[in-house]
Amino acid sequence: MQGRHGSPQTQRLDNQARRRWMGADVSRDSLRRVSGPGMRLMGAHEIRMRLGGISRQRVYAITSHRGFPAPVAELQQGNVWNAEDVERWIREHRPDLADEE
Repeated sequence: MQGRHGSPQTQRLDNQARRRWMGADVSRDSLRRVSGPGMRLMGAHEIRMRLGGISRQRVYAITSHRGFPAPVAELQQGNVWNAEDVERWIREHRPDLADEE
């Protein structure tokens, strides 16, 4: 079935070219998890601000810990996380910051 963007092969090639152009190193599994209407993503800067403006080094230490949610994609620009997963982690581990959304 052809959609408005051509055949499935053309669409796949377009997506691959787009990822290369954006400089993304994204696996198919990551793309499946990221896709979805209305999904909010957070990068390290948003997490940093959400945790009260902590340092970049501290954000790296927190997000590298095995108890922190896994990123949904690893880009050359940095990792991105599902915002719902991050907010859940904040409610569980930093309840004093949970209401500051």
